[in-house]
Parts: sequence; C-alpha cells; structure tokens
Amino acid sequence: MKNLFLSVLTFATIGVIAQPSKNKGMSIAPTFGPGYYVSLKGDTVKGEVRNNMDNESDYANSFWFRKNEKSKAMELNSKKAKGYGVDDKHFSSLKMDDKDVYIKYLEQGRLNLFEYTYMTKDGSKAVYLIVDTRATEEDKTGTHFMIQLDEKQFKKQLKPYFKDQPIVLEQVDKWFLKIDEIRKAVKEFNGMYP
Repeated sequence: MKNLFLSVLTFATIGVIAQPSKNKGMSIAPTFGPGYYVSLKGDTVKGEVRNNMDNESDYANSFWFRKNEKSKAMELNSKKAKGYGVDDKHFSSLKMDDKDVYIKYLEQGRLNLFEYTYMTKDGSKAVYLIVDTRATEEDKTGTHFMIQLDEKQFKKQLKPYFKDQPIVLEQVDKWFLKIDEIRKAVKEFNGMYP
C-alpha cells in the first residue's frame, strides 16, 4: 500500500512539474505566407509575412516580414509601415485611443468594414468600424467619418450607410451584433456600387 501511495505521489508530482509555466515557452512556431507591406513613403514591398500570430490581437500591434525564405525576419510596426497584408488579410494603420494600431479590412468597396482586436484581462475583444468612402461633408449624414459600431445601437448606426439600399440592411439581426451578417450586407451593398 505504501509503494502504491508513493507511486501515485511521484507521478502526480512529475505531472505538475512537467507543465510549462503560464505564458512562457508557449509560442507557436512561426510560419510565413505571401504578403507585403506599405512603407511610410507609400512604396509596396513584397515578400513574406508571418501568418500565425499567437493571438488574433497581435496582428493589430506589429507584424513580422522577410524578403524570402532565406532572409531573416524583422518586426515592423506602424512607425515603419502604413499597412500590410498576408494571405487574404489586409491591415491599415489607424490612431485608436492615442496609439497607432493596425485594423483589419473585413470588406472593401464603397463601404469599408474594419475589425480592431485587442487584449483584455478576459481575453481578446473585437471592435468593428465602418466608413462610406464616397460620402462627403455635404451629405450631412456623417457617413464620411469612421464610426465604431455599438453593440446595442448598431442597427440605428448602420441605417445612414445603407440609405441608398435599405432592403440590404433587413437581413441583419436587430437585437444582436452578428458580424457575419453585417459583412454579408456590406458585401452585397458594395456589389451594387462597382
């Protein structure tokens, strides 16, 4: 009985000791995909961009770029690049809460829909933004400004953006902000304005 107790205690201790410490050594091995970045001068530099960040929110702060498979990767941020893209994701620099971050394009066209992901103590959280690229100050709708969609009033906020095609907005749930439905509506709306 004593040997059984010691065996169980030994295996339990080994199991606890063998666990990696929290947030240390748990990084994903980097992989790179075809990509680019836009320098501050506006030049597009093609190469490879890391496409498997540890957290989705990491894409908002910086990115890793290399010219090719044999070259060394370098970390770039909004002080060195206006935007970047990897695979089918495209990011652009924007000032949010007094700091420059990268926001991801979800849909592009007449209406641009963006996502900004950041970390909180409860995990990552996403904020969605929209702007009408063809709107002007004369429209008096405010759609020429980029706004953040509020989880409770998003349907009311979206109405001026869809004023030319209000039927498209009907497919969006009026109670819960479901980004997939909003993306679908924006994509359909943009298809009407090539």
